[in-house]
Amino acid sequence: MAAVLSRFSSRVLLGVVAALALGLSLVWLFAAQKLGDYLHRPAFNGAAFADFCGGSEIGGFPFRLKLTCSRMRAPVRVGDADLLFTADEVKGAASLWAPNHVVLSFSSPAALRGRDGGFAKLRHDGATLDFAWGLGGLTEATVDARALDWRPEAIEAGPAFNAQALHFQARPALRDGQPSLRVEAKIDGLSSPLLQSLLRDPAPSAFAVSGDLTPLLAPRNDWRRALEDWRLAQGTARIDKGEWRWGALAAQFDGTLALDDARRLAGTLNIRARGAGPLAARLGLPLAPGAANALLGALLGGKPPAQNQPQDDSLALTLRLAQGGAYLGPLQVGALAPLY
Repeated sequence: MAAVLSRFSSRVLLGVVAALALGLSLVWLFAAQKLGDYLHRPAFNGAAFADFCGGSEIGGFPFRLKLTCSRMRAPVRVGDADLLFTADEVKGAASLWAPNHVVLSFSSPAALRGRDGGFAKLRHDGATLDFAWGLGGLTEATVDARALDWRPEAIEAGPAFNAQALHFQARPALRDGQPSLRVEAKIDGLSSPLLQSLLRDPAPSAFAVSGDLTPLLAPRNDWRRALEDWRLAQGTARIDKGEWRWGALAAQFDGTLALDDARRLAGTLNIRARGAGPLAARLGLPLAPGAANALLGALLGGKPPAQNQPQDDSLALTLRLAQGGAYLGPLQVGALAPLY
């Protein structure tokens, strides 16, 4: 009798284990199929992520979903140049319970190539793209990277630079009861030979900005069409907080930006800076301590300090972008080109 019960218990146990294994296998296969569906869904200028891979594979059975994309080639448009973003290998991971949420890791170096050859190379010590799909397409994207080294191979690629860390996130949100796209970006330890030569200071810089884009429109495969839809809908970019730190200089800014009929930036930025004396001198304004805000305020429309307040080299100015120009008070300090 005992032997019969033992055999019966063993069969029940084996049955339970088999049922669990079968259930887990079915869950994994279903999640892998969903991940494959997302990877083949058009989301990047009309193309699917799988279209960029020379070869792709989904694995990780039984507890994870793992993606391998080899010989990645993705078209990118920078200004008027049609480029190709390349990476030897991209690895991804997703949960069985959320196959629509994928974290991709890119090999180093990655490169941008033009029709006539190299454009730039990007080396890093870790770069990830964390994104999620929803019913209407991509709903959230986060980029994180460490030890970035940008090496231009063409003049159009801009100056070379290094950055200790980069973070960028875009996600849907609400702004004053209206759907918006929340954007946060941060770069730490930014250094560039050109920037250091202009500012005559080897100290690295740090930059951060956060704000909202309203209204939140349906995603488009073509980013130019998306920007045009946003402009026609009287789109507004509200910068809640921006900061640039370089050596003794600490500048904060906020304001509102939009696109004019010529597709150029328009709006105002309120700028406040401390430790601006060396930068003012570098720009040809050799100001003694305490004179920066008074003199530049008088020239550019800022508010001079009260007589009973201690003098320093801080600035409080408004940068106005209008009709293709950048103005500090009555002085034009730059020209703006159409974004697209």
